[in-house]
Amino acid sequence: MEKSHAVQMNAAATEKDRKEAKQRYDEARIQQDLLLDARANMNSDFYTYRFLASQGFLPGYNFPRLPLMAFIPGRREKVGRDAFLSRPRFLGLSEFGPQSIIYHEGSTYRVRKAILGIKDEENVSTSATLPVQTARLCPACGYGHFGDQKEFELCVNCANPLEGGRNLIDLYRIEQVSTRRANRITSDEEERQRQGYETATTFRYAEENGLPRFTSLKISAGDDELLTVRYGPTAALWRINLGWRRRKEKSIYGFNIDVASGIWSKDAQAPEEVDDALEQGKSIQRITPYVEDRRNILILQSKELLDEATMATLQYAFKRGIEATFQLEESELAAEPLPERGRRNAILFYESAEGGAGVLTRLVSDPEAVRKVARQAMEILHFRSTSGEWHNHADLMDTNEDCEAGCYRCLLSYYNQPEHALIDRKNVQVLDLLCRLTRCQTEKGQSGQSLDDILQSLLNASVSSLERAWLLYLRDHGYNLPDRAQPLLQAFNTQADFGYSDKQALIYIDGPHHEGNAQRTLDDRITRNLQDAGLTVVRFPKEQSAWRAMIQAHRFIFGQGNTP
Repeated sequence: MEKSHAVQMNAAATEKDRKEAKQRYDEARIQQDLLLDARANMNSDFYTYRFLASQGFLPGYNFPRLPLMAFIPGRREKVGRDAFLSRPRFLGLSEFGPQSIIYHEGSTYRVRKAILGIKDEENVSTSATLPVQTARLCPACGYGHFGDQKEFELCVNCANPLEGGRNLIDLYRIEQVSTRRANRITSDEEERQRQGYETATTFRYAEENGLPRFTSLKISAGDDELLTVRYGPTAALWRINLGWRRRKEKSIYGFNIDVASGIWSKDAQAPEEVDDALEQGKSIQRITPYVEDRRNILILQSKELLDEATMATLQYAFKRGIEATFQLEESELAAEPLPERGRRNAILFYESAEGGAGVLTRLVSDPEAVRKVARQAMEILHFRSTSGEWHNHADLMDTNEDCEAGCYRCLLSYYNQPEHALIDRKNVQVLDLLCRLTRCQTEKGQSGQSLDDILQSLLNASVSSLERAWLLYLRDHGYNLPDRAQPLLQAFNTQADFGYSDKQALIYIDGPHHEGNAQRTLDDRITRNLQDAGLTVVRFPKEQSAWRAMIQAHRFIFGQGNTP
């Protein structure tokens, strides 16, 4: 009897092993089919309108891109078929994060692995690592510094020190993930295993002629400057998954991945309930997943330092004002704090709906747009002016006294639930600022000028014929023009001739009066002080025959040019 029972147990174990082996085989076959499909559609993310927008021929609206996709294996016994779930890239980065729970047709699935791209697999086969990149985020404005810029000491966007910002290593772009059906779990177990992710958003302006493309707007009331606005067409946005919110070391970012299979692997930083579900990989690399897109963006920054609650209230008041003014749905416009939620120095707006509506450019091109948005925001906050002049908060009448700090008719919504505690429609600073914005004046600043316009403005700012000759030399040989002329650095008691903000470089064109010993000693001291501060200093002599060698030695500033 005992022998018969043992035989049955062995048979059951063998059948279980056979089913698991078959399941692994089916998954491998499906993954192979997926890769073959990818090879057949390598250019499927190309979209004609989006390409033309990126080249400046069309407005940079959010033209459709391939979404982030999750492979859902069909249930066996012919109950279901293999399927794919798709989400917009920014949403999918969190929803399809490592070990996330996904519900589909009555079943529960877990995100088990990232599907590696063809080029990634080729790289793994040669170097045993996934191709990654590094970035450094500005702690003041959130601007992303990639490539050579990550070694800079000052931000190319706001000129604040990069020290203290996030230094992100091993960024890896996620495109598709694969799931595995999970056992049924109770609501208690689901709550215990629920994990959130810490995400960050960074941006970079598009470049033209080596210079960032944006239009700036100064908003003032009388002699007081209230806000500065920068509109960037077709700017690059990165959404980065920094890791689990409850990871053990906040300074360690990303997740462990098996570079051969793409399976999310055991991780010392994972919460205990998550780590129990992870597999042990063989060849481990730590990566920080991200997705990338191009959008029209608008950065709004107050000239005064505002506290967290005031910035949160201003963010949603301005967002609702834009939506009401230009008749947008709530889901068509996104707003996020920069550089992060705990440090709100600026507000990032971008059009989140495919195709976009092109409203953000109206805020910098239409002198009345900001005033209209402010009035609409005041009405949404349930206030109207008793005098019709919108002087300050004392001039306002509350038209809905039943609404305390906020309601779902004004600033509260499903999307901003985590910030309901910060939002207060009666915030005096926000009300006074919006009142002043209804009577504001706007002054348009730097814009996406043509090369000739940039050159002409630099020539006008030049103070010597030698400086003008140097600019024309750059133009004639196809080198990058500077973006600043005569920048004054009071802390170093010097005024350079030209500057490259994105390269953190200062240019001096030394004329004959720099040949004296005393002047040379002073120039050397200034150069050392500037270099100690992390700036690149290039001094050109008066002899034009030496300019080409100087430029060739600093190609990272001036570019390749058109001279063979």
